[in-house]
Amino acid sequence: MAASINAGLEQGHFSLRKGDNRWPEKDPDKGHIYRFSFACFPALCCVKNAGSGELSFHAVVFPEPDAEQWLFVPQLGLNGGEAYGMAWLEREKEARLETSMGFFKSREVAQSTLAALEIETKGYAERSSRPVD
Repeated sequence: MAASINAGLEQGHFSLRKGDNRWPEKDPDKGHIYRFSFACFPALCCVKNAGSGELSFHAVVFPEPDAEQWLFVPQLGLNGGEAYGMAWLEREKEARLETSMGFFKSREVAQSTLAALEIETKGYAERSSRPVD
């Protein structure tokens, strides 16, 4: 999820400031889809305004050919590609990524490759709702 948000920031679709959405769709319920490369793998992300300055993200790695038409569907899961994730970016009080391992799904083939990657966040902090051991 961090890679999809980093790509959206780099491509100029939004910033970390509340309400600073720069994609062309003006309908608040319609999201914006963009493509990016995730460690040399093709990836696709849908960003939506979630209200109160927050953005929601749905991303797939190794997307299916028709993934763009399904990426707006909540809990798309593995119907869109080899790996799927969902998260929210809080921007009202601070720039913080909120997610849970329950919102990540991956086929076994992609899981070990993706799990080995380390991604640095670009100006925001990560916060997982996963219980601390």
